[in-house]
Amino acid sequence: MSRRAFLTSLQKEGKQFAKNMAPAVWKLEANEWNLSRYYPGYQFYEVDLDLAQCTFCQLCLSFCSQKVFFIEEGFLRVASEKCVNCFAEGALHIKPKITKNQNQQYPFLTKECETCGKRFSTFHQEKASCPICHDRNPEWLNP
Repeated sequence: MSRRAFLTSLQKEGKQFAKNMAPAVWKLEANEWNLSRYYPGYQFYEVDLDLAQCTFCQLCLSFCSQKVFFIEEGFLRVASEKCVNCFAEGALHIKPKITKNQNQQYPFLTKECETCGKRFSTFHQEKASCPICHDRNPEWLNP
């Protein structure tokens, strides 16, 4: 066997070896492990929103790759059947629980901040300032 033939066969065998040793995640297509595809009408996780903790910052809308959270007609809607338990922070609590699809909705209010005058959304009637103004030290960075 010539040197060129030897190196070529080594390259082919090396690629095949790398394919065989690659993690399963690399071999699968996106959403292949998403069980809701195979069991329509069921949800595998229960997504709870703790309204006492939630500031309605809307990060859940931005960070959720499965689009579990969406705003529609004055409600924050939660489509738990889409959840794959990839994100749980602060006011979000995700529990493994197999049930029939149960979409939740949380009504919210749109108000004007007493401090900065900008519009913000909240779940609480008594809130008078947006989350930014509420958490800001009044002696620092006044609008």
